[in-house]
Amino acid sequence: MNRFSVLGMAWLTAVGSIACGDATPPEALGSGGSNVLTGKAGSAGSATAGSAGEGSGGSAGAPGGDAGGAPCSGCVELVVPVDGGVQNTMFNFALPSAVDMSAAVITYRVRALTLGAELHANPFAQDEDYGGFPNSPEPLSADNGFVDEETWVDLSFDLAAIPAAPLLGGSDAGGRQPDPAAFDRSAVKQFGLHVGTGGAFAGDLSVRVLVDSVTFSGVDDSVLPDITFSSDAEGLTINSYGPRPGSAVIHHP
Repeated sequence: MNRFSVLGMAWLTAVGSIACGDATPPEALGSGGSNVLTGKAGSAGSATAGSAGEGSGGSAGAPGGDAGGAPCSGCVELVVPVDGGVQNTMFNFALPSAVDMSAAVITYRVRALTLGAELHANPFAQDEDYGGFPNSPEPLSADNGFVDEETWVDLSFDLAAIPAAPLLGGSDAGGRQPDPAAFDRSAVKQFGLHVGTGGAFAGDLSVRVLVDSVTFSGVDDSVLPDITFSSDAEGLTINSYGPRPGSAVIHHP
């Protein structure tokens, strides 16, 4: 299994479906489960999490499927229909309150059922004012470890590598506050995967990405435990800001 540690952050500048500063604050959906994130989902989009076979982009008969035709078990499948370049959907976890992730590394164990250098699953994070949008560009290509539809790849997003937000106002004696125009890694409110196409993509398909787990280091596990999708989608949902029509989160038990 490959592991990619993000050493540098890139700002997303060419995403037509998202205006970072206008993201709608998350809402709790109230679903059950053991994880602290369960039921604390981002604003609902055009599709909601369902069990295997529900929603658009069902996965019966997918390559490498488990018994019953599902592509994996204890996982979620993210589906984004696209027919051109720069078409994307944000799938996010929203925290009930901001968490200090100044030393955090978030690792997504993923598998791509659609492959290509112009298809991507980019880890991202936003702070509590939903302003800055640092992300880790991750093409679903062999160069990035996605050698076939059977291979699981660890995508690691190192928030500690992002510079701290500069402090404004106040004085040396105190009262300074993080610049609201900058991403504040000490007050992360939501994070997830941004799935879709790059600017050079041409075609008509559904980008399909499986997520087996989301694990954390540098954060107290009593505050943010690992996510395994054993019983449900554990709060992973579609952000309402400009998702692609037909996007879906599908839980495979």
